[in-house]
Amino acid sequence: MSTIKFKSPLDFAQGPPTSVGQLAAKGWMSGAKAMQHELQFSDKEMSDLILVAKGKADIDDFPNMFESLYGYYMSEMPYGTAKARDGCPYEWISEKLWDELGGSTDITVYD
Repeated sequence: MSTIKFKSPLDFAQGPPTSVGQLAAKGWMSGAKAMQHELQFSDKEMSDLILVAKGKADIDDFPNMFESLYGYYMSEMPYGTAKARDGCPYEWISEKLWDELGGSTDITVYD
């Protein structure tokens, strides 16, 4: 389990963060680390996720990862895409990962 370090007590002027996403938004935890914590992915699973985000692996190769990410992004995904009517959820998630983690350097990639 990773330790979260806060910048200063003044960071709580508006109240403490209530989610990992808020920690990431305030710069207290990187986006990749926040996602890893929220999805409860192991380092190896996160390494695989980064490979998918960088386009070096296909999300189809990791069905459990897809299921976790589908739930994680469900509220952001357009309804027609989520139901595979207007778009492909696999493609949408892959593009979202590229946008969010494609340039991530804070996770070690294990081959």
